[in-house]
Formats: sequence, structure tokens, C-alpha cells
Amino acid sequence: LAECDYFLKKTRAAREALQRYTQPGVSRRGEALFFYGLASRAAGLNDTFLQVMRSVADDFPEQTWAEDALDNLGTYYIRADEDDK
Repeated sequence: LAECDYFLKKTRAAREALQRYTQPGVSRRGEALFFYGLASRAAGLNDTFLQVMRSVADDFPEQTWAEDALDNLGTYYIRADEDDK
């Protein structure tokens, strides 16, 4: 449901709902962190977005969320004219 909130542009509700699923040991944590990061970016919390996406890429390299996180990071840096990062 939290992912639905994200896609419906209810970023605050999405972040609040996803928060509890971002803790270690939780099933589907990589997915929860990915959408938590996206919701953070949509809420204007760019530092949180960058930190979370880097974490998804580093901590879940075997999951497709890592590839999506790196893609989102690359897009963010290109749009911010920070291509070297």
C-alpha cells in the first residue's frame, strides 16, 4: 500500500508507512528502502534520497532494486549537473 501511496504522489504517507520496513531483518527490505528513497526525493529530502539509494546499491547488489537505485542516482546527478559523481 505504501508503494501505491508513492505512485499517487502521497509522499508523506508513503515515507511514514515504509519507515518500519527499512529496519534490518525485515522481509523485502531492499524494496522498502528503494521506495523510501524515492519518496524522500519527492518530498525534497535529497540528502536522504542519496544516502538511501547508495545503501540499496551497496547492501542489495543481487537484487534488481540495486540496479534501479544506481539508475536513479545517475539520473539525479545528471540533472544536478554533477555528472562526475
